[in-house]
Amino acid sequence: MKKIKKLYIGISLLIVTCIVFGSAVVNADSNNEVNYEEISSQIENDVDKYHIPGMAVIVVNKDEVLFSETYGDCESLDTPFIIGSMSKSFTALSIMQLVIQVH
Repeated sequence: MKKIKKLYIGISLLIVTCIVFGSAVVNADSNNEVNYEEISSQIENDVDKYHIPGMAVIVVNKDEVLFSETYGDCESLDTPFIIGSMSKSFTALSIMQLVIQVH
Protein backbone atom coordinates (compact mmCIF):
# COMPACT_ATOMS: atom_id res chain seq x y z
CA MET A 1 0.00 0.00 0.00
CA LYS A 2 2.88 2.35 0.81
CA LYS A 3 4.39 1.83 -2.67
CA ILE A 4 1.07 2.66 -4.32
CA LYS A 5 0.76 5.84 -2.25
CA LYS A 6 4.27 6.91 -3.30
CA LEU A 7 3.42 6.11 -6.91
CA TYR A 8 0.31 8.30 -6.82
CA ILE A 9 2.19 11.13 -5.09
CA GLY A 10 4.92 10.86 -7.73
CA ILE A 11 2.42 10.90 -10.57
CA SER A 12 0.59 13.86 -9.05
CA LEU A 13 3.84 15.76 -8.67
CA LEU A 14 4.73 14.90 -12.25
CA ILE A 15 1.43 16.31 -13.49
CA VAL A 16 1.94 19.50 -11.50
CA THR A 17 5.47 19.75 -12.87
CA CYS A 18 4.16 19.40 -16.43
CA ILE A 19 1.59 22.11 -15.82
CA VAL A 20 4.20 24.45 -14.28
CA PHE A 21 6.67 23.82 -17.10
CA GLY A 22 3.96 24.13 -19.72
CA SER A 23 2.69 27.40 -18.29
CA ALA A 24 6.19 28.80 -18.00
CA VAL A 25 7.06 27.89 -21.58
CA VAL A 26 3.75 29.09 -23.06
CA ASN A 27 3.97 32.40 -21.15
CA ALA A 28 7.63 33.04 -21.97
CA ASP A 29 8.45 35.44 -24.77
CA SER A 30 11.77 36.70 -26.12
CA ASN A 31 12.17 39.18 -23.24
CA ASN A 32 11.17 36.76 -20.48
CA GLU A 33 13.31 33.61 -20.48
CA VAL A 34 12.26 30.59 -18.43
CA ASN A 35 14.60 29.95 -15.50
CA TYR A 36 15.04 26.17 -15.73
CA GLU A 37 17.65 26.14 -12.96
CA GLU A 38 15.12 27.52 -10.49
CA ILE A 39 12.46 25.06 -11.62
CA SER A 40 14.97 22.19 -11.43
CA SER A 41 15.92 23.20 -7.92
CA GLN A 42 12.25 23.17 -6.89
CA ILE A 43 11.76 19.71 -8.40
CA GLU A 44 14.84 18.42 -6.54
CA ASN A 45 13.42 19.75 -3.27
CA ASP A 46 10.03 18.15 -3.97
CA VAL A 47 11.58 14.80 -4.89
CA ASP A 48 13.40 14.78 -1.54
CA LYS A 49 10.43 16.13 0.42
CA TYR A 50 7.91 13.62 -0.95
CA HIS A 51 10.38 10.69 -1.14
CA ILE A 52 9.83 10.14 -4.86
CA PRO A 53 12.09 7.29 -5.98
CA GLY A 54 12.91 8.67 -9.43
CA MET A 55 11.77 11.07 -12.12
CA ALA A 56 12.83 12.12 -15.60
CA VAL A 57 11.74 15.51 -16.97
CA ILE A 58 12.10 16.69 -20.55
CA VAL A 59 10.76 19.97 -21.95
CA VAL A 60 10.68 20.34 -25.72
CA ASN A 61 9.29 22.71 -28.28
CA LYS A 62 8.80 22.04 -31.96
CA ASP A 63 12.48 22.74 -32.75
CA GLU A 64 14.62 21.56 -29.85
CA VAL A 65 14.98 20.11 -26.37
CA LEU A 66 14.76 23.04 -23.94
CA PHE A 67 15.48 21.17 -20.70
CA SER A 68 16.18 17.59 -19.64
CA GLU A 69 17.11 16.26 -16.23
CA THR A 70 16.76 13.16 -14.06
CA TYR A 71 16.00 13.18 -10.33
CA GLY A 72 16.24 10.63 -7.55
CA ASP A 73 17.32 7.13 -8.50
CA CYS A 74 16.46 7.57 -12.19
CA GLU A 75 19.48 6.33 -14.12
CA SER A 76 18.78 7.96 -17.49
CA LEU A 77 16.19 9.82 -19.53
CA ASP A 78 15.32 6.50 -21.19
CA THR A 79 14.28 4.81 -17.94
CA PRO A 80 10.80 3.28 -18.38
CA PHE A 81 8.11 4.24 -15.83
CA ILE A 82 4.81 2.53 -15.11
CA ILE A 83 2.26 5.31 -15.48
CA GLY A 84 -0.91 3.36 -16.21
CA SER A 85 -3.64 5.53 -17.67
CA MET A 86 -1.83 8.80 -16.88
CA SER A 87 -0.70 9.19 -20.51
CA LYS A 88 -4.28 10.15 -21.41
CA SER A 89 -4.06 13.13 -19.04
CA PHE A 90 -0.70 14.19 -20.46
CA THR A 91 -2.06 14.00 -24.00
CA ALA A 92 -5.09 16.09 -23.05
CA LEU A 93 -2.90 18.64 -21.27
CA SER A 94 -0.60 18.93 -24.29
CA ILE A 95 -3.48 19.39 -26.70
CA MET A 96 -5.10 22.07 -24.54
CA GLN A 97 -1.79 23.95 -24.26
CA LEU A 98 -1.54 23.93 -28.05
CA VAL A 99 -5.10 25.18 -28.34
CA ILE A 100 -4.41 28.01 -25.90
CA GLN A 101 -1.14 28.89 -27.65
CA VAL A 102 -2.78 29.08 -31.09
CA HIS A 103 -5.67 31.28 -29.92
